Amino acid sequence: MQDDINTKALAYAQKREGRCLAKVSPNTYLWACKKGHQWEAPYKNMKQNYRWCNICPNIPERTCRYIFEDLLHKKFPPRKPKFLEGLHLDGYNEELGLAFEYSGNQHYQIIPFFHPQGQMNLDAQIWRDWEKRALCHRCNPRYRDDHVTGRIISRNN
Repeated sequence: MQDDINTKALAYAQKREGRCLAKVSPNTYLWACKKGHQWEAPYKNMKQNYRWCNICPNIPERTCRYIFEDLLHKKFPPRKPKFLEGLHLDGYNEELGLAFEYSGNQHYQIIPFFHPQGQMNLDAQIWRDWEKRALCHRCNPRYRDDHVTGRIISRNN
């Protein structure tokens, strides 16, 4: 079965530190991330959507959202408030003026997939993060940065 798998699909999976396990239809493959999560998707969609495993990157963000929603009994959906000029917040409750932002390692160190041009891409990410903090400060919410628990933005701190 491995012979039936497109070499581009194999290379893409390896680049993402995962595996392309099988070809399940003419255009669809079975993929696995390095933690073993599996899903089916066409190679074309994987490349165009710029996504890998739908489970792994969302676990810390979902955990932050769960904590905020459970403690405050309010919803914290992802949002792109106008004051952020196109940037997004992982969770935002306008009524409370409170938001959270969880940043993965790609915000702090070079990860080849996210930073194909190395330091230049990391610097651009750091700049976007700085810009988001500055816009939040200017528009009332205050911004706290904690790599372990995520960043918390609140105008009530």
